[in-house]
Amino acid sequence: MPLLEVTDLHSGYGDLPVVQGVTFTVDEGEIVTIVGPNGAGKTTLLGTLTGLLKAWEGTVSFGGEDITKMAAHERPEAGLVMVPEGRKLFPFMTVHENLLLGAFSKRGRRQADQSLAEVYDLFPILTERRNQLAGSMSGGEQQMCALGRAVMTRPRLLILDEPSLGLAPILVERILDFVRKLAETGMTILLVEQNVHDALEMANRAYVLEQGKVVMSGPGKELLARPDLQEAYLGV
Repeated sequence: MPLLEVTDLHSGYGDLPVVQGVTFTVDEGEIVTIVGPNGAGKTTLLGTLTGLLKAWEGTVSFGGEDITKMAAHERPEAGLVMVPEGRKLFPFMTVHENLLLGAFSKRGRRQADQSLAEVYDLFPILTERRNQLAGSMSGGEQQMCALGRAVMTRPRLLILDEPSLGLAPILVERILDFVRKLAETGMTILLVEQNVHDALEMANRAYVLEQGKVVMSGPGKELLARPDLQEAYLGV
């Protein structure tokens, strides 16, 4: 049974349909990537998965349970956690305080000390910055803090919305390396990423979204080798 199973999902804003009949799965231990052009509906899809937007039709099943109508604040307790685009840290709180806020759920509180040690081991720079205000760090360091805060919740599925957005190329590589390291620990990851080549390279499976619909799917490296995808997204 897939950890996440999305079936014929529809959602949007007001009377405007954006996600139109999307179906996909994420298995335990996988990195699944969703790519597509701006305006394809990727962020709307993630908002619907996390309960920030209401599903109009279709179902979202997580761990074998139908969570389509579950409230957004209940989903992290179930183990479904997202790092949103733009990081959304508390800028006037320290790095350490931001990380501790990730352990707000029962899941997180039970293993908060262990999680904190794991985060500081994974992101050594955060150990150095632990007493620094989060808003005073560089963009890359803030993204590491956002990833660390999500790890503190002990997620069963970690959803990442454009983790490399706005970062310098050298920092993009560092952040994506950290994503790979998280996957190596056994964490299941659903990744939306503008960096199509790297996203497909690391993905076990991938889905291409256009105008709110899945138009291609398959193993990441197989999609990466397709001439039509290279022409559309990689300029080849």
